[in-house]
Amino acid sequence: MAEAIVRATSSPLGLGSARFHYSDRPGWVDTAFPGAYRRELFDLIGPFDETLVRNQDDDLHLRARLAGRTMWFDPRLRSTYRPRASLRALWRQYYQYGWWRAVTVCKHRRVASVRHLAPAALVAGLAGASTAVVATRHRSALGALGSGVAAWAGVLVLAGRRERGASSGVAARVPVAVGCLHLAYGAGFWAGLLRNAVHGLPGRST
Repeated sequence: MAEAIVRATSSPLGLGSARFHYSDRPGWVDTAFPGAYRRELFDLIGPFDETLVRNQDDDLHLRARLAGRTMWFDPRLRSTYRPRASLRALWRQYYQYGWWRAVTVCKHRRVASVRHLAPAALVAGLAGASTAVVATRHRSALGALGSGVAAWAGVLVLAGRRERGASSGVAARVPVAVGCLHLAYGAGFWAGLLRNAVHGLPGRST
């Protein structure tokens, strides 16, 4: 499962167009892990926001871009990262990522990248269609839900088939890990938006 999670979090079908997760070509990016910064950047935009429990780096990178600074990605740089080893731990991790992404969105009143909204749109679509099916029991609602689930399932299956060189056991688990990423992040995002709407941003007066 840990290897499947590695592959899911290194795939554009798992984490979208954030090239630093999987690209082998250098180039300009909107964010990366981990970053190295010039000291004067902090004089310009301030330090990391310590009221954020997650997404501190993305918050910093967004502020840097808004200040006209750019980030260069070089795949020759290497770091060691140990992934979560279970779906429960992966769900908890990406739920928190989505929750704190919502905090960052509310803080800046903008989205750092459209890709961050894709899991939230998926969760909203599935929840909305499911609610419509239960409330109306109409064939059109059922058809919309079925089409949405089928399209998403196709993405998950494709994610598994793209993993060449993986054992059959790992490849079979990749779609499950990708689905966990999508749902956890999307659910966390909506929960974070709701919390911020009711209580305001963490660490700040409402």
